[in-house]
Amino acid sequence: MVPSKSRLKFLVNAYEGAGVAAQNAIGCRPVRSREAWITFDDGPHPVHTANILDTLRRHKVRATFFWIGQCAQRYPDVVRRAVDEGHYIGNHSYSHPWLTQLDREAIRREIMLADEVLAPYRQSVKLFRPPHGDRNATVDEIAAETGYQTVMWNLSTRDWHWLLRSRYWVRLGTLLMQAITSATVLMHADLPGTANHLDDFLTRIRDLGVEFMPPETLLASWLAGKFQ
Repeated sequence: MVPSKSRLKFLVNAYEGAGVAAQNAIGCRPVRSREAWITFDDGPHPVHTANILDTLRRHKVRATFFWIGQCAQRYPDVVRRAVDEGHYIGNHSYSHPWLTQLDREAIRREIMLADEVLAPYRQSVKLFRPPHGDRNATVDEIAAETGYQTVMWNLSTRDWHWLLRSRYWVRLGTLLMQAITSATVLMHADLPGTANHLDDFLTRIRDLGVEFMPPETLLASWLAGKFQ
């Protein structure tokens, strides 16, 4: 069922209220500087990811893409383009399951099948992000055993949500960015709404004084607890 305009307006107002509350929580003081690491889950998609790469190139922003192995296998040209343009590549499992519902061997197989697909594009550090953010001690342990460092996020634009995915996610992401100084931003590389409105989002958060950080520094920042 398509939500009514009044329902959408209510939700956006609610998110704006949350953003105001977050600003109040930090004392209503202007933040002198902000930094953001841009990350994308899922994909690659032959059209939407290509459009996202076009936008990132225009903005001179480099990002980290956590690819689904079977999609990367299907569209290797998109993966190669991302690497060639200076983006970082991470492992997002092979088929995007809920990993905590699998046994140890199945978890390992999901990570290693994707690892085999991504091996030709491998960079210095192997990054992993569990599908759906679904993790527990077992998932973390197996990721580490397979040589991966797990990197999550602390700012979700919710671009995947059916009520926000057209363009309302841009407002939410911008409001949340106003409340923090360091953000690992989560978006999705296979969604048309993300591809179509990424330019607006990057423009808005850059207007907040955000500095876009290089993907090579993402892991060190996570290990240092910068996003806690």
